[in-house]
Amino acid sequence: MGKYSKGPNAKNKNTNSKAKSNIFLGLKSIISNQACVDLGHDKPWYAAIIVFILSVIITAVPTLVNTYKNQGSDILKASTYSFETQASFFQDDLLEFDPTGSKMKIENNKLSLDENDWIAFVDANNTANGSGTSNHWYRHYDSSKNVDFQAFYCSDDVEFGEYVTKVYSKEMPTLELTRNAKPAVSPTDSAKQSLIASVNTVIFGRNEFRIFKYSNLGKLVAGGVSINWKYLTEKLPMFTTEKSPVRSAYTTDMAYANAVHEHEAKVLSAWKDFLDAGYTDFRHASAWTQTGIMAAIYFAFIVFMGFLIWLMCRGKKNPYRIYNLWHTQKMSYWASFTPAIIHLVLVLILGSASLFSYAFIFLHGMRIMWMSMKTLRPNYN
Repeated sequence: MGKYSKGPNAKNKNTNSKAKSNIFLGLKSIISNQACVDLGHDKPWYAAIIVFILSVIITAVPTLVNTYKNQGSDILKASTYSFETQASFFQDDLLEFDPTGSKMKIENNKLSLDENDWIAFVDANNTANGSGTSNHWYRHYDSSKNVDFQAFYCSDDVEFGEYVTKVYSKEMPTLELTRNAKPAVSPTDSAKQSLIASVNTVIFGRNEFRIFKYSNLGKLVAGGVSINWKYLTEKLPMFTTEKSPVRSAYTTDMAYANAVHEHEAKVLSAWKDFLDAGYTDFRHASAWTQTGIMAAIYFAFIVFMGFLIWLMCRGKKNPYRIYNLWHTQKMSYWASFTPAIIHLVLVLILGSASLFSYAFIFLHGMRIMWMSMKTLRPNYN
């Protein structure tokens, strides 16, 4: 072999040198816009695609993590608007009617309840509260004879979504959907808009249930038509605690007040456990749906920024017309990694999902603008 012959070692050195150069340029792109431009123009497409996919995943991770932090019991955080007090009254009435929980129970993740039993329970308690028996849902009345809590039961799985919507719209779903009687009023009758109140409400179906939490001013503040809970526990919360304490069992008002407070805390805890378990399936679906939506938004924005760079280089005398649309796309892909990392840090480490949820869009947009105005600014002198 001659003195100046190129052997395998020389070829390997060239390959290693080129790989190191590419890696260095890739790392440099974290802070250098010029490196992003060079990578987009000169380097292979597959590295840019890998960085692009990583950037989208990194930006979407905070949405997934934060959504999985949500719990079904979050609906009862902050002000409960007396939900625990009202649920205690509902529980007391139900335990009076069904002490052993044999009529209203969970079997194989479904609510087992005969419609006639529910109607009998509602009729008995609504009459006691000072109301007629023509509408078969539970209502509790405060000392001023105003409704402060409601509970509904829909026995037909197929119509549950419609039933919930009618309750939310303050129509009379029971009269229209009951299987045991003809409607007492027509769907167009204005009377159907009466009686249903904007107060804390529970709606039981065969496979799932809904909760509406209203403020004292009648505004829906948590829960809703589309947020569903399923029966993923062995027992309903109304049958996990005892009835409310009786005043005659306590010698002082303070002792009685403390006992009531402790009881309501247990009732609230039972409902929270019930809601956390029932929210599991909805949380899974919601987390992946929201993550997918946000990933699609970030994906589209990165692609749009690549298109924007291409547009800015289209001037007739612009020396950067040499960059085609695929080049500028790759520039945007390489430039997206740093904003994605900063976005991840802002949302997860600083813990402010609402404040920084769209930080990536702002940061990536600013970087592309800076790249266009500085690195890709044509010099016509």
